[in-house]
Order: sequence, then structure tokens, then C-alpha cells
Amino acid sequence: MFTHRLDYQQIGRAGRDGLEAECTMYCNSADFDKYKNDFYLGGLSSEARSNQEMSIESLRTYSMSDEACRRAELLKFFEETPSFGERCGTCDTCVARSMHSDDIERDFADNGARLILYVISILNGKQGISNLDKILRGNKIESYRYSSPYIDHDVVKEKVNHMKSNMTGYKKRVPVTYFTKDLLPALVNRGFVEVQTQSVQVNGRTNSWSGYRLSMAGHGVLQSGHIVLPVPASIREYEKEQQEKIQKSLDDLKKMGADTDQIPKHELEEGDGTVFKAIRTWYNYLDLLQRNGRTTRIDELEDLRIRIDAWRMDVAAKYRIAPADAMPDHTLLSVAYAAASIKDGRMEKESLLAAGVRSGGIDDLVSAINEWINLHKETVDSVEESSKSGCAMIIPNESFKPKEAWEYFAYKPQKKTGLAAWESSYDRFTAGEHPQTIAMTPLSGRPIQVNTVIGHIFDGMLSGRAVDLSRLSTLSTPPTKTEWDTLSRMEAETGISVTGDPQTSGKNGEGVRMTDFVGPILGEEFMSKEYSERSPKEQADFGTWCALFKWYSTLTRIGYSPTFQAEGAEADV
Repeated sequence: MFTHRLDYQQIGRAGRDGLEAECTMYCNSADFDKYKNDFYLGGLSSEARSNQEMSIESLRTYSMSDEACRRAELLKFFEETPSFGERCGTCDTCVARSMHSDDIERDFADNGARLILYVISILNGKQGISNLDKILRGNKIESYRYSSPYIDHDVVKEKVNHMKSNMTGYKKRVPVTYFTKDLLPALVNRGFVEVQTQSVQVNGRTNSWSGYRLSMAGHGVLQSGHIVLPVPASIREYEKEQQEKIQKSLDDLKKMGADTDQIPKHELEEGDGTVFKAIRTWYNYLDLLQRNGRTTRIDELEDLRIRIDAWRMDVAAKYRIAPADAMPDHTLLSVAYAAASIKDGRMEKESLLAAGVRSGGIDDLVSAINEWINLHKETVDSVEESSKSGCAMIIPNESFKPKEAWEYFAYKPQKKTGLAAWESSYDRFTAGEHPQTIAMTPLSGRPIQVNTVIGHIFDGMLSGRAVDLSRLSTLSTPPTKTEWDTLSRMEAETGISVTGDPQTSGKNGEGVRMTDFVGPILGEEFMSKEYSERSPKEQADFGTWCALFKWYSTLTRIGYSPTFQAEGAEADV
């Protein structure tokens, strides 16, 4: 039974030898509800069951709190008086209080707390964490779960996104668990949210879960006011991880030659902002070109930057102002990046004005940029044209075996077969079977799509196993040079890292999703449409880019640098 007594026993076992020991408890609020089911309490008398439920609730409060001394609270539960006073000085809450004495509490009102309160307020008071998560992710839930039948999902989604966007710094990118597993327990402990055990009979058994609703205090701060909460340890850990990521990003930028001193202090602290993004996008793009062997293009972009900088210096001398006043460095990089992506047409004066360029002589800047575009237009046009012919990826004739598995690849064998879900398809493909045959007769016995089989083969490559790329390329067309460059540019523009942790390297710190990566290629109109609203051509284009993304992400993750045929050469695949 999951109670204080069991917790006390486990802690005691860790310290029997009298030496220092560390005891860690892994749990979340929902874990405590399952121990209230009939499976655990069904055979108890009414009084005994009530006592057990009280003990479980007491342990929940004890475990979810980031304020009280763990040791003192445990002793008090057994009606013992702590000999050390109110704080032991060694449990996690006491250590955190000592290490962060000037940051024990914060106002989380605009950094997630009010958002959680809003989501709880629109529900019927019987919903658990899973439905809170769904709303926070923008997913639909059944209408009966809301507090009113007139609540519109699209309106809720828009408000949730708006409240998320108003969060400060990298907290805009926190995963959904930040709200439900980190802040929600603190809101409960501080009395803003009430928890009531809900139950339902299923096949003669009682299933229980925690339902959340606002207290009077929660309603009082729903629209405005401070929501001061203790800082959970998990949030400190998350912030430490984010700061390490920011520092790594800054170190990488410095190695690539970026001047990070021009980034404002608040952007450095948050890892976000106009200047930070402009510098990161430009240098990430150069780095991707370097990794792909596009040294000629890098030289062309440096020529573009020099031309814009020369215009800036002339304006500064003419009007006797600092070059940065004529055009800030980050604006220069943004203008250069935009100009580099123009494949048809020319730079327009109105576009520069919209980008914040206000200096005199802007017509000369337009001319300088368009002169560069015209000079390199032949290169751009020939690459685009060659996407249908000469610049196909060169595929080796022999099987390719990665040096090692991708860092974040997880091998998960199934209990029934002892193999990973992808493994049978991969083995059969390697043995010479056609994916169509594999799709029609999979190990599970349930037919699957050919594209699923192809995805399994890519998974095999991520696991570090050899794959016949030549044969694979006859089933799934690899990216051309232009398409590869487009995907590389999307990685730089979106900030989505295909080589990073797939659970946190996506948009807003969440998982990597193909729609977030591929969508911008197809345009804003495409992104604004629901799947059912997309035309057959749009759906086909999306599917094509998803397949190309699979090639790009897999080869990038295993460290494979593709080469492409020279312009005018005949494709061999």
C-alpha cells in the first residue's frame, strides 16, 4: 500500500548503516489516485478504507510540496517532535531553501499559473491532468467535459496560445508538463485549486482519479493579481538546462565568428529576441552551408554582407552618424538573409522599410542588393532547374553503415515478439523482400502502409544498422541539392534542431513535428488550413516534403554528408 508508513520504511532502509544516504521518490499527483481503487482498498471496512485514503492524501500533500521540510513533516505525521526544529537542513526542500534563499518564491501569474487556472475554470470540475494536457496542447476534448456547452474549442485554443505567447523568455517554450506537473501541485498546496477524487464503476471495479476545480482564491486571481508560489525543484532544473542550452548556443555562435556582445542582456538571459534570432539564423545558415560543402555560396553571401555594410558606412559618413545608427548589425544580417532567399524578382524598397530600415539613401541600398541578386541569379536559377534533373543526390552502390546509432535513438523491443516495432520490416528488407510484400504480410498480421515500412528502414539506420541506400532510393526519392538546401534553411529559420532531443528540440521546446518544420515551406495559407480543408495537391505536396524530411533528418542525425551530381549530369537513381 502506498502510504506514509511505506515511505517511512523505505527511507529507513537507506540509512540503516548510519552513513549519509540519498532517497529519491518518483511520483506525480495522479499516481496517488490509483491506490484508492477497489483493487487496493476493496476488501477494507468503511472506517479502514477512510483511514487509508486519508493517509494516501497526506502522502500526496507531503510529496507534492516544495515548501515544508520532508523529514519534519514525516515525523509530525507519526506524532513525533523533530529534535532539529522546523528544518533538518538535508532534505531537498531545505537544501533548496539554503541555496536559493533570495529566490524561494516567485510571482508565476503571467508565467503559467493563470493559464492553468483559466483551463481549469472552463472545465466541469471533474477532469484530470490528461484533459488539462490536451487543452494546453491545443487538442480537442469532448464538449461534455466543459463547464458550459457554449464553450468553443477554437476560442479556447486561441486564448491558450495567446497566454503562452505572453509568457516571458524561454518559458514560452516550456513543455506542457511545466504546467500540470510543476505548477499545478503548487497551486493546490497554496489553495488556488481544489482536488476532489472522482470515481466511476467499470466492469464492477471502481476507478479513481483526481478532478480539479478553482477555489475562491483561484477565482479571485483568474483575471488579475499576483500568484506567488514556491519555486518547484523541477522548474529550477529546467531553467538550469535552458541556461546551459543558451550558453551552448552562444558558444557555438562565437566559434562561428559571431559577435555576441551586441546581443542585449535580457535576450542573452532569455535565449530569445530580435537580435539573438537574427544572429543565430544567419550563422546557423552559414554553418549548414559549410557542413554541406557549399563554400561557393558562403563566399557569395559574404560578398552580399560586404555590399550592405559598404552602403551603411557611406550613409554613416554622409550624415555623420554611427554605422549602427544607419543600420544595426542584426538588421544588416536580417536584410542579407532575406535577400539571399530571393530566387525570383528583386528586393523592394517597401520591404526594407517594413524591416525597420529608415536611413537616407535607401534607394542606393535597394540598388546594391538587386545588383547582387542579378549577379548570382544564374546560380540560383540553375540550381532550381536542376532539382528535376542534374543535381540528384549521389547514392553509394554498397550498403551504408553509420559509425554509431543516433544519440537519441531508443531501442524498445515489444514483449510479444522481442523485436522493436520497426525491426521485422528492416530485417526482411535487408534480406531482399520488397516493401510492398512486407506491408501486406507484416509480423503483426495486420497490413500496414508501404510508407510505414520505409519509415521502419530509416529507423534501422538510426539504430546504427547498415542500409542499402541505392535500393532505398528506388522506393523513396532522396532530396535534390535544392531540396536539401531548402530543408537546411528551414532548420536555421525555425530553430528546430533535427539532431537534438526529439522531445524538446521542436517548436516552443516541445517535440519535433514535421508540420512545424515542413509547413513554412508550403506557406502561411497552407499552415492556416485544417487537414480536411487542404486540396489534393496540397496534401500531395505535404506528403512529398515529409518524405524528403525523413531523408534529411535521418542522414543528418547519423552524420552522413550527402554529395550531389554536378550540374547537367544525368541522375543515376
